[in-house]
Amino acid sequence: VEAEAGFAPDNFLYFFDILAENIWQRVAVFGNTAKADYLVHRIREREAEAKQMARDKGALSDEALDALGRKFEYRRAAAELSLKDSNLEKVTRMQVDGFSFDNEYFKLIDSERGEVEKRIDHLSKEISDARAEKDNSKLEYSIKEMEKSRKEFDTLSERESKFHLTLESAAQRFEDTLTGAEKAKILFNRIEWEEKKRSDASDAIWKSLLK
Repeated sequence: VEAEAGFAPDNFLYFFDILAENIWQRVAVFGNTAKADYLVHRIREREAEAKQMARDKGALSDEALDALGRKFEYRRAAAELSLKDSNLEKVTRMQVDGFSFDNEYFKLIDSERGEVEKRIDHLSKEISDARAEKDNSKLEYSIKEMEKSRKEFDTLSERESKFHLTLESAAQRFEDTLTGAEKAKILFNRIEWEEKKRSDASDAIWKSLLK
């Protein structure tokens, strides 16, 4: 279930919202399982905030990456708490849900990059047409727009690389907390769950066709 976003990262109250969450988790939530569940809910909020910032400011804006960075930290902390109770199924569920969200978010990034690439292609044609028509005013405008678009593309590429590094770093920090047996069990659980999801999706398709 997708949670609603709290205060957005571009709101000056966001810092206090995060501070209040951290204090509440430390002083008012007891037991590893309860603390992990609390963090999972906070993860859903961070994901909703990242999506909101993606819509408002771009999927790779500072505000969106801020929410995502906190989400990765919460996911690692929740997994570590679950491992203390040997709850590998909860850890697996967090991984599966996390991968699902990450893949969905990559599509947002690809879409933004695709829009800039389309704009660059369009401007290339505009520049060629302006040169052929010897329209200096149109040529000057198109070249300026091309420079802006290329700069935007370079910035997106740089931020995307940093985002991938953040993902890899978060995954590695989590992997470092697991024993070999835990890694194997989580992998086995994940394969089982993914197969069940595919089976359920296939069943749903057949049921809809038979109606």
